Amino acid sequence: MTDLNFYVLDHVTKLPILYFKGVDSAYLNQRINSDSNTVVSFVLANMLDILTNALTIIFLAYISMRINAKLTLELMALIPLYIFLYFVFRKPLYIRGYELKEKQNEFFSKMNDNLQNVKVIKLNATFKEERERLNSAFEKMFKLTLPPITAKLL
Repeated sequence: MTDLNFYVLDHVTKLPILYFKGVDSAYLNQRINSDSNTVVSFVLANMLDILTNALTIIFLAYISMRINAKLTLELMALIPLYIFLYFVFRKPLYIRGYELKEKQNEFFSKMNDNLQNVKVIKLNATFKEERERLNSAFEKMFKLTLPPITAKLL
């Protein structure tokens, strides 16, 4: 995972200087770390899962065919429906997950700003304003974790 973080960081440092205009370094760092963790976890978890699931499907298909071949074939006919539904919902789910990740990174960036500026916050006694800024970022993130109907009620 560290290698992936360093690889992405190396790539980012080679981007044009205009890319960094208005970019929050804490946000970018959190994003790189979070995405690297996600990629590494996904690969490690899925390598073993793919093999296990393939063997399980073969074994269960064999057992099912032995118990009731007609029912097994009827259930296998539902596989195209599953694939169709997967392709229908894949993009909306991806977009929703991406939006949530963006809001999480923004929230952690605001938290990092708060900690970096603790001296200024204390000197200016802007505790309430900072708390409202954090609450606003949290609410944006939290609303994306709820189903659309529930989020509209808030």
